[in-house]
Amino acid sequence: MPHDLNPEPAVPADRQWRPWGKGLLPVLPSAATYDRLERFTFDTRSGAPLAVEEAWGVRRTSESHAAAWHILLLMALTGRNLQWDILDAEQDRMPFTERQVALGTKAYRQDNALRILRRHDCLERHHSRIGNVRCDWLRLTQRARALLADIGIEAVESDWDRMLALHDPQGDQTRHTLHCLAAARLARGRGWEARLVPPEQPLVDLRLTPPGRAPIYVECEARAPQRAFRRIRKWERLARLQGYCAVIATRPQALRDLAGEIRLAYRLPCAGADLETLIAHPDSPFWSTDDREPPC
Repeated sequence: MPHDLNPEPAVPADRQWRPWGKGLLPVLPSAATYDRLERFTFDTRSGAPLAVEEAWGVRRTSESHAAAWHILLLMALTGRNLQWDILDAEQDRMPFTERQVALGTKAYRQDNALRILRRHDCLERHHSRIGNVRCDWLRLTQRARALLADIGIEAVESDWDRMLALHDPQGDQTRHTLHCLAAARLARGRGWEARLVPPEQPLVDLRLTPPGRAPIYVECEARAPQRAFRRIRKWERLARLQGYCAVIATRPQALRDLAGEIRLAYRLPCAGADLETLIAHPDSPFWSTDDREPPC
């Protein structure tokens, strides 16, 4: 079935220019976060502290530099990594005017802001693709953290920071890290709690907790035949923890292959999902394959 990438009605009309997957609806910060943002917006040309304006070379009132400062603050206060979430929060804080929307200039402020942050070494960015949907992921650099620390802001730990600290300290598993970030974000979009590298089980990729249910320990796996011998340890670990294996693959075919490996080779029950289905069909059950007794 072809993926329907038309935006949901819940996406405001002035945001439908973005290529939303249906499973990535806006998730805005709380009002308390916006209140904290106001506390760190200063009476300067851009709202950034004078030291930051000097570092960025701000010489006149600049909407793009103001957006750059708001993006930096939002990332520090919320720990979000998905660019769409960050830009939605910035836009909620500073809505586009009707004229901007009509003229189609609505993306310029944010595009310029991202360029400013990258030019001044404040952002690390990578992208992944889920089916036909491109996801850009952002992370604060040490330089950005230093600018924020100068005004008393300690950036909260993001999912990406946690993966680097506990799961990929060498930074050479970026594709796997982005796979885990996407799985956690899609689960949160359904109202589930998601925790990457849970402290009680630090060898597991992800802990998901549906509302009112027990936590589920999950591995995020790509279908790589040459690594099958390594996966057996993961499947055995999950079976000991919860009596079955839970896996989130990248594509439906990869999920079928992995579920077959778990069931046939190791005789274990399997609950499985894949990113492409989750992003395209948010109303479908989270687990597209489920052998648990009873399924849940």
